[in-house]
Amino acid sequence: MSSNEVKRRAAQYGALKEISHISSSDPIRAALDKAFSSPSDGEYISGARKLVTVDELWLSKCEEALPHIKEAIEQYRSLIKKEGEVVRIDRAKRPSKDSVTHLARHSNYIKTITDDGRLAPEEIYIAENDEDYAVYENRFLYLALSYMHSFVGTRYEKMMRISSESGVSLRVSRNSREQGRSISYKLEISETMNGSDNSADLQNGRTMARIRSVLNAVSGYLASPLMKGVSTAPPLTPPIVRTNVIKSNVHFAAVYLLYSYLSAYQGEGFTVKNDAQNENAVPERLSRVLCDIAALQFFAAYQGIFGGWDDCEAAYEEAEAEKRLEAMKKLRRELEAAKEELRRGERSPEEYIVLLEKSNASLTKAYEESENEISSLKKTEREQNREIIRLSAEFDMINDQMGNLRQQTEARIRDDAARIEKKYSEKTKQAVRMHAEAYENEKAYWQAEKELLRGRLHAYRIISGEKDAEEELTDKESFLALEKEYNALYGYYKKQWSKAKRRIRKEEYKNRRNGGGENKE
Repeated sequence: MSSNEVKRRAAQYGALKEISHISSSDPIRAALDKAFSSPSDGEYISGARKLVTVDELWLSKCEEALPHIKEAIEQYRSLIKKEGEVVRIDRAKRPSKDSVTHLARHSNYIKTITDDGRLAPEEIYIAENDEDYAVYENRFLYLALSYMHSFVGTRYEKMMRISSESGVSLRVSRNSREQGRSISYKLEISETMNGSDNSADLQNGRTMARIRSVLNAVSGYLASPLMKGVSTAPPLTPPIVRTNVIKSNVHFAAVYLLYSYLSAYQGEGFTVKNDAQNENAVPERLSRVLCDIAALQFFAAYQGIFGGWDDCEAAYEEAEAEKRLEAMKKLRRELEAAKEELRRGERSPEEYIVLLEKSNASLTKAYEESENEISSLKKTEREQNREIIRLSAEFDMINDQMGNLRQQTEARIRDDAARIEKKYSEKTKQAVRMHAEAYENEKAYWQAEKELLRGRLHAYRIISGEKDAEEELTDKESFLALEKEYNALYGYYKKQWSKAKRRIRKEEYKNRRNGGGENKE
């Protein structure tokens, strides 16, 4: 189990403790306590895992040898390889003593001798000295580190694969009904894992962390420049020859003892135990923890459906601020009391200094938190200012667009109003003309009716003997009036005659369709 895994479990357990403290004052907790006090049928909890127990002897020997390996690498040894080649005299850069010795043995390279007696060769030997790290002791270090990495790495992978096989199942069902409240809570979880570092054995987790530390150290040593250089040399094959350095140097001797122990080690280096649990009832402690979690789940459900998260956030920040303020006040009271005790000789200066350092640390932490909060607020303010600038620019753009749109709308409304006004003006004039024509027609109709009635009255008076039919017209107006009466009577006659003809035709057509009517009989 890694250190992060240990910290995660510690944080989770701390959260459970905090939930237990908070949920005790929850108004729904009484009903939950009653519900969780009565187990239901069908509840169970089961789990299975494989516990790995490491043989810590080989691990301890590896840990004890790591400092010696470090010292052996830092005290590296090397050989000087002398190599060279014969080059033209104009290409020779650094002639050395070896060059003169080689020229003395190969006089054929001397072609001329100057007048002052100096030798003038055409070619000369140039020596190159290289430092060779692939000495036997370094190659032995590389062999021991490689074997150690393989030994520890293989066992670590097997242990991790085996210990990661685990699973757990849980089913809980609780109900409570009382006046004014009904509680129903059901929980069912199941998980099976393979290939994850989730061992529940804390001690075993620490052992695995030690193995990882050894592996990381060996990997680092193999990546050192010395071991990288030695890795290109031919590898050693057992048996290992104990040179004077390997026998007399304490660090190389410790590495040799570790290599001998690991190469002779028999077995896996660990044992495996199957750990399986199956209970038909939920343990009491787990039931209490689940009750606390249920109270928190009901709280989250109410906040989630009715949207109370913002209020909770504000209340939480206010409570945290009050908690920090109360802690500062408490620390100030402790300092004042310690100062008074120091004055009376009841507290030593060292204790007072420790308390002052604690106070300074708390003040520093509070200051850093305040700085972080101020920085966060400033960041939020900058973001809000950028948002305000963006919205202002967007508002100005929309305002300009609205101004252009307003102008376009006003122009369109004016054009539509002028067009509608022109259209309805023409319709009004046409309606006036139509009403005038209708009035004239109506007037003519009633004038004709008037003349008709007058003519009928005149004819009636003649028939009744009130007027003489041979009566002469004495003036033009009488003649015109008589003409109007005549026209009216003639028009009336024509209308009546037309109606009579249509009626006769209709009756004749009807008689024909009926087969002749009375004439047929």
